[in-house]
Amino acid sequence: MWHLYRSYFTTEFKSKVFFYLSIFTIIMIIVIKFLLDPVSQAISPADEKSLAFGNFGVFYLLSGMWMDIIIVVFSLRSVKGDFDYKVTPQMLSLPCHRWEYYIAKILGAWSFSGFFFLVMCLVGATWISADQGINVYSFKMLSAFSLTMLRSLTLVIMCSFASLFFSKLVTFASFVFFLPLQSYTNSYFRSNVLKDVAKDLGFFETCGIILHNIFPRLGTIDVFARDQLTRGFIKNPPIDMNFAVEVPHYLGLTLLILLLSLLVFQKRDII
Repeated sequence: MWHLYRSYFTTEFKSKVFFYLSIFTIIMIIVIKFLLDPVSQAISPADEKSLAFGNFGVFYLLSGMWMDIIIVVFSLRSVKGDFDYKVTPQMLSLPCHRWEYYIAKILGAWSFSGFFFLVMCLVGATWISADQGINVYSFKMLSAFSLTMLRSLTLVIMCSFASLFFSKLVTFASFVFFLPLQSYTNSYFRSNVLKDVAKDLGFFETCGIILHNIFPRLGTIDVFARDQLTRGFIKNPPIDMNFAVEVPHYLGLTLLILLLSLLVFQKRDII
């Protein structure tokens, strides 16, 4: 598994995709930084500390959106990429089980995309701290980053599973559409009691409830991570989360999707 994991990094570091995404990431950091002041001033108090952490909260949000694209790209280049380039039989000729190969590829895509996000967070935090004279580094930053990385692992697993059935283009387009839609439904059904929604249950509400419950709630984890980042520094309304429901639901569905993807990959004809 270590050899497969390391080979993924070696291959990606030499790829044109890594070069182009690095360039676009630098551009994104610069663009986000210069968009911060007008956005954060509209949602944050006027004092310097709140403004600095409000800036970093917005930076974290926009960086996370860019990270989602990077995650989907690298997820599709892991297992699906080996199929497309017909190197999967060669990789599986090594003394390893299929599940070891699959897990190594998932961890490789997760770590590689996490590297991009870590760089963006460190650069953004350093830039904002130096620019505004307020240190935005805190333990809450580590807490938020950990939650985001948990969400990212789930997203890699979901993308890898979908890529076993669909082409790269279809999978990429589906997740670009799916992620904001699920974020909206997670936010809506977290804020509205289901019994109140059921009183006026139509087609779209029914689809929203299904989407909210049959997939891991990526939008809920994302909102909670950002709340951890800025809680105590800017005045946000408290997030009402039922951890006794959310945690088992999220981890259980993530594990289920991983097991299903391993089962499908075990049965798939490689040649």
